Amino acid sequence: MSQKKKGRIGMLIGGIIIAAAAITLLVLFLTGVIGGRNAKPPAPQNSDKFQTDGDSAASSGLSGQTESVPTVEEILASLPKLPKKKAYVVGEDVLEQELTEFYFTRNGSTNPPYFQRFRFFVENGKHYMYHEKREGDTWPLTEKHITVSGTIELTDEQWNTFWDFIKGGTVQSRTENLDDGDDGPWLYLYWLRDPSDFQEFSFADYGTVLDFEEFCYGLIEGE
Repeated sequence: MSQKKKGRIGMLIGGIIIAAAAITLLVLFLTGVIGGRNAKPPAPQNSDKFQTDGDSAASSGLSGQTESVPTVEEILASLPKLPKKKAYVVGEDVLEQELTEFYFTRNGSTNPPYFQRFRFFVENGKHYMYHEKREGDTWPLTEKHITVSGTIELTDEQWNTFWDFIKGGTVQSRTENLDDGDDGPWLYLYWLRDPSDFQEFSFADYGTVLDFEEFCYGLIEGE
């Protein structure tokens, strides 16, 4: 083959290579891989590890919505029908979700008289204990004799302890008490399915009364 013919073949191959390169560059430009100002970057590997703030909040349950508190009607609808009894057992008949208030009161007419009340109650789905001490030289002591009082928001653990104390006790219809000078404790429990006035509460035994009272004073000391 002559030298002139070899040169023509080389030029033809070079032209083909240049043309192919030009076509490749044109395709890349048109698809935005190169030269595009708004070209979308490739997704990162392990993209499940990359979350926006909104995704993170949704996945962790922090969507900004507060947990709704059941209404009285919703609670009542979820409870079984209450049988007729002379007394109801707390924890069996009276269920935790229907308890609204519980009162423990000591009211003594000794010299000097004394008054101490603990009130456990539920408000907006939260649990509290209110305590009140009255002091003076006359009896009965009234609200004007309050010297110490306060409201404590209870933790779940503290509320569960309270419930364990009253569980097993009973509520019965209120009765007129003619005891003279008895300091109590006077105990009343209020609940949603109360058929009339079944509010007078009794602990399972007197040892539980003393332990419960100590528990209440412990809550005040840790206030």
